[in-house]
Amino acid sequence: NLRADTDATTLVMGVPTHISMVVQPAGAQTGLPLSIQPSVKVADDFENFICFSEAQFISLDLCPRGEVCTPTEFTAQHLFGAATFEGVIVNRVGDVRLRFRTTVAGVGEVQ
Repeated sequence: NLRADTDATTLVMGVPTHISMVVQPAGAQTGLPLSIQPSVKVADDFENFICFSEAQFISLDLCPRGEVCTPTEFTAQHLFGAATFEGVIVNRVGDVRLRFRTTVAGVGEVQ
């Protein structure tokens, strides 16, 4: 039997660098909740999801085309590698981008 051994390797979590979409929102109608609510994850440069040892909340901003992004009251707790929003309503007509952000200790704001 042939066998190859390596030295012990320690795997560590990467530094959170961005927020990625897990479930793309859909079904926007003015004044009604999205029919598919967004779900996001905090990830490192290699798209590995980050698990936090303490509560981590993700905020949602609405960014109408050509206007400044507006913070909303919508937040979701990042649990088990993802944050799923509930009851998100877009009260705007036209193109609106959703921006997700959080502040990570030792890193700062991540979007």
